[in-house]
Amino acid sequence: MESKVFNDPIHGHMEFHPILVKIIDTPQFQRLRYIKQLGGAYFVYPGASHNRFEHSLGVAHLAGRLVRSLKEKQPELGINDRDIVCVEIAGLCHDLGHGPFSHLFDGMFMPEARPGTAWKHEDMSIKMFDYIVNKLKNEGYDLEKELKELPEKEELKKLKKTEDDDLQFIKEMINGPVKKGEYKGRPSEKHFLYEIVANKRSGLDVDKFDYFARDSYHLGIKNSFDHNRYITFARVIKVGNEWQICTRDKEVENIYEMFHTRASLHRKAYQHKTNKIIEVMIKDAFLKADKYFMISKAIDNMEDYTQLTDGIFEKILHWRYEDTSSLKRNIIDDLSKAQEILQNINDPSKAQEIQQIIDDLSKAQEILQNINDLSKAQEIQQIINDLSKAQEILQNIIDPSKAQKIQQIINDLSKAQEILQNINGLFKAQEILQNVLSRKLYKHLGKTKMTDVEANNKTWGSEQVNRIAGEDKDDFGHFITKFDFGNKEENPIDKVYFYNKFENKKAFKIPSEQVSQFLLPKKFSEKWIYFYGKSSDGNTQVEEAFSEFCKQRNIPPDSSTN
Repeated sequence: MESKVFNDPIHGHMEFHPILVKIIDTPQFQRLRYIKQLGGAYFVYPGASHNRFEHSLGVAHLAGRLVRSLKEKQPELGINDRDIVCVEIAGLCHDLGHGPFSHLFDGMFMPEARPGTAWKHEDMSIKMFDYIVNKLKNEGYDLEKELKELPEKEELKKLKKTEDDDLQFIKEMINGPVKKGEYKGRPSEKHFLYEIVANKRSGLDVDKFDYFARDSYHLGIKNSFDHNRYITFARVIKVGNEWQICTRDKEVENIYEMFHTRASLHRKAYQHKTNKIIEVMIKDAFLKADKYFMISKAIDNMEDYTQLTDGIFEKILHWRYEDTSSLKRNIIDDLSKAQEILQNINDPSKAQEIQQIIDDLSKAQEILQNINDLSKAQEIQQIINDLSKAQEILQNIIDPSKAQKIQQIINDLSKAQEILQNINGLFKAQEILQNVLSRKLYKHLGKTKMTDVEANNKTWGSEQVNRIAGEDKDDFGHFITKFDFGNKEENPIDKVYFYNKFENKKAFKIPSEQVSQFLLPKKFSEKWIYFYGKSSDGNTQVEEAFSEFCKQRNIPPDSSTN
């Protein structure tokens, strides 16, 4: 198998080792072609049509560039071909676990679809990687063996003190070690390699380098950070007992620019209020369609997850009731059986009520025969309501000889009701997604910056929604956006070490006092809460209540709504 070259608008020609090409050609990696990098932002920024596929290629490319640069400048580090390919594979596979619309899936949908399930896309990336490795092995390609057979120079073989675990190394680079700080894939003198793809220490890594450049390009937003300079000046230096990747002291402003770029992208795109409202709407639609399409259950099966992409949006949007003719037939059959049994129930005191149920079931069957579009959602809801009333009446019918049959009717009606509720959820999901496409969005009511006390109170936002909306709380919502430099309330550059050109083996920090104050924010983290109404036309009562909320916080009208 040969290496392959991809021409990329961000990095130019990118060449990949045959082992990486083998992974790229799997269905599990190819699915990334159909997952938008920026989720709902594509509906706000038409240029943001790029996907996780090209980002993953870009991260693998930059990871290879950085590790090769370190090897060339510092041969004493003992970096070998296996290290390089493993680092590239980690970059390639780090986002395998993303679901539909990227962070919308794990950050918004999954917590509500399966509350209490501790699930994140990094964990799924590991599962998908293991699945690829096992599947390739079953097909006759042993990825672990291929890595071990990569050529090494004799002097590098002598430097090796332990038998490296390549697959463990790759997974640790993607999601960290199983136990914090206990890396098993490579010995301590090579732990600097863990800083390349996902830097847990400072956040300076090639994942960010690629998505800052790529996202800025597709969004049409200026990127003032130059990742090529960082790669050029990167060196490995011993800091205390640890080997770390450091950079030239003159690069401090360039690195601050990287974190300013991060904050700018979050404000202008990732957490743009319209983008977030659209993602809330897509999340609501997915939740309503979940029981029918089993979206949240796909995480339990790698083949099902392989088929779960942004395409679920179109599947829901274009679903038609006539596509489930067998399902409709089953419901109608259940209703017919219920009618037949009811005809034979002898309870004079309930005769009129039983006849009413029979009539309602006849009407329900007639409606179900003709339902084929969204306009019938209200009629389905009426059937569901009728079935609830029928079950309630049946519970009170006293006829010991028919008790078992009555229970069977109740069970049949309950089953039909559940199916119809799922179908009605689909109609509502379609309506929401159609509104996204036609820009009939939830109405943004306003925003306010949260105090430190409010930001640390996880229930504060929900409490405000309940207080403002009252009985209309189901038509009112909120989301919280966090803006920082990637290290919570701390300055991430306090964790970056530098060197100067006169002494490139001694690492030091640059205190904030020695940095231009034009580059330093007063705070490194802040939270904002945004409120919205689920009707695009608004809700006068809720809007008035929100205006009063703004007055109490002394928020000028223009700052709460822009």
